Amino acid sequence: MSNPVEIEPLVRRVVRTFVPEHLLAGVEVDCECDAGLPAVRGDEQLIGIALAGLIAAVHALVERTPGGRVWVQAVAFRDEVRVSVSQDVVSLPPASRTRFFDLAWPERPGGVGVGARLAAARHIAELHGGRIQLSATECGCALALALPAPRAGL
Repeated sequence: MSNPVEIEPLVRRVVRTFVPEHLLAGVEVDCECDAGLPAVRGDEQLIGIALAGLIAAVHALVERTPGGRVWVQAVAFRDEVRVSVSQDVVSLPPASRTRFFDLAWPERPGGVGVGARLAAARHIAELHGGRIQLSATECGCALALALPAPRAGL
């Protein structure tokens, strides 16, 4: 898992694979990547699976909300690359926040399939030395995949 992975084209490819689902659900998806993102080291296919899991989870939250919108943003921050997937329509109550990654959560938006994708995404992030974080506000939430960016010269 030590190949260089260019994040910008990977993020754009993964977002494109969700177009049929977004069109059927009436969900808008915006994608923005910082220019000059550093490559991360890892397995491109696994990182793509992790990104798809995050998009599916956030999409499930807004798919029944008129005017739902999902934002996917990739940025370089300090010594890592972060890809966040967010929405600002559906708030997560504190009880849901604590169970968000629980595979046994029966009321999960998107059901068991989304729970399995989130579990896979978390495991893939850890395999790559990264992490997944959930942040929530009163009117939305974001899932972020953070992967270490190689230091110059490595």
